[in-house]
Amino acid sequence: PPLSLDNALWIWTGEPPNIPGMRAFRKILPEGRSRAICVTFGIAADDAYTVWVNGVEIGDNIRKGGDPAGSAFRELDIYSVSLSHTKNVIAVNATNVVSVDGVILTGVVQYEDGSQTAFVTDASWLTAGNIPPPEKFQVIDYDDSRWAHAIVIGPVGTQPWGA
Repeated sequence: PPLSLDNALWIWTGEPPNIPGMRAFRKILPEGRSRAICVTFGIAADDAYTVWVNGVEIGDNIRKGGDPAGSAFRELDIYSVSLSHTKNVIAVNATNVVSVDGVILTGVVQYEDGSQTAFVTDASWLTAGNIPPPEKFQVIDYDDSRWAHAIVIGPVGTQPWGA
């Protein structure tokens, strides 16, 4: 399915910028009228990320993290993952190496009945805040009830990620 960054927002934990470290984010994927069968998404981070779906590591951009040319946040990495659970979660360990920090994602969940639902990074995402990612935060049934909502930095084009 086509992916669009039109409604996607750069998010972070709400802490001041320029603080190095790893930060955890989670989102329960939208449920449809029928069972979810696939999620396709594009993700970028400043500076680096590792992403999981339902506790399974899907990929990372560690090879680009901290690149002085700034390529990590300029390129969406695209993934498509089969789903087999009633509840599905996407989890991101985003790492700030230097300077500003943020993560942006756009995705589409496909369902058995052929319908689709788009989702993006926004204030509905949860974050563990300014602590290192908790153990097993990537798994479906991790208790994130004490996590805060992510803080929106701005849409595509927001400085310093503008064109």
